[in-house]
Amino acid sequence: MVVGAWIFSRYYVPVISNVEASPLTDAFIAESANKDTDGDGLRDWEESLWETDPALSDTDGDGVSDAEEVRVRAEDARTRLAAGEEVALSQTLTGRFSRDFFATYLDFRADGELTEEEARLTLASALDRLELPPLPWVPFSDIKQGTDDSPVAIETYLRRIGGLSQEATRRAPENELEAFEPFVTKQDEAARAVIEKAVAVYGWLHKETLVLNVPPSLVPTHRKLTEAYARAEVIGKGLLRIHEDPVSGLLYIAEAERVAGALGESYAELAEAAKTAGIDLYQIPSLTWLIRYGTPQE
Repeated sequence: MVVGAWIFSRYYVPVISNVEASPLTDAFIAESANKDTDGDGLRDWEESLWETDPALSDTDGDGVSDAEEVRVRAEDARTRLAAGEEVALSQTLTGRFSRDFFATYLDFRADGELTEEEARLTLASALDRLELPPLPWVPFSDIKQGTDDSPVAIETYLRRIGGLSQEATRRAPENELEAFEPFVTKQDEAARAVIEKAVAVYGWLHKETLVLNVPPSLVPTHRKLTEAYARAEVIGKGLLRIHEDPVSGLLYIAEAERVAGALGESYAELAEAAKTAGIDLYQIPSLTWLIRYGTPQE
């Protein structure tokens, strides 16, 4: 996952500050455009489209390679499209993308070649037309607003946020941002496990922040924070399916960066609230990361 707001380094500096500079989006486009896990001549995203197994060169075990079967099916699809008939494809976003651009796709494949640039342009065009299902949102009515806005109440609230962050790190100490690239490019199972832990903890953080008693002045920030955790969980689950549905994965990467921004804003606002209330975060071990949030590591 590329959100990474609650995962801290050994110096308690959230890695979220590295998101905007991350090359993962470009790396993933190039990787997903060309990867052929089973070496059968079909790229993995094409196997997703045709619902064959990217890890098996002969998915149905009938002695005919997936590449040959897909060639026959593609020719049939070309004929049916030319006759104005509909062609049934996968219902994933990758499948929907392929329906929108199927004639162009078949033209690219007619000579047996699909260049990286052609794949990049086709994927980029798809992103302009496709949308993910709506991400969760948290209404103000779901936030438990207190009545006390004193410095003591704000400090109590911040200490609870700090405690949740410490527990989150205990539950999933590895950096899921670092795990994402090997998961995408190598389908590394250890990296997948790191991301799965992160996804579970985002869900846990969402539930735990919903039950906190929040000082009135911090309700807008807390709502944004809680919603970001909820969205991070959904995005993480979507990214775990990035090999089965690459186009969806690209859209989730874009959403992850937006959620990262919301988390960054939330933490910056909490740090400012502490400053305004005269709270010395250096004296609260569970919150030292908050005052240093966004500061580049030396």
